[in-house]
Amino acid sequence: MTENKGLKMKEGINTFMESVEERAKMQLLAIEMAYNIKIRNKDDVARIIAASSRDKSDVLMACSSISTWIARNGISGETVLPIDIVMQSMKAANDIDRG
Repeated sequence: MTENKGLKMKEGINTFMESVEERAKMQLLAIEMAYNIKIRNKDDVARIIAASSRDKSDVLMACSSISTWIARNGISGETVLPIDIVMQSMKAANDIDRG
């Protein structure tokens, strides 16, 4: 019975991760459309965001931070988002106290 419970928990985590990853991809697509750019490593960035997120608000916070970085740096055309920028965005999202 414990194995079955563990399997169901694993399936639930996988479903959550897939859902969060899809949400991240949609947010990144919205950023692409807003700035008329192409993020070449969008799938990798979405996976990193999903792996580090507690919930959908973390995705929104991280993508908002990424969007701000793009605007401040005048990114245009095709770009590869630096992974360290993505990780900083996730750290900022995770550091917020939701107490």
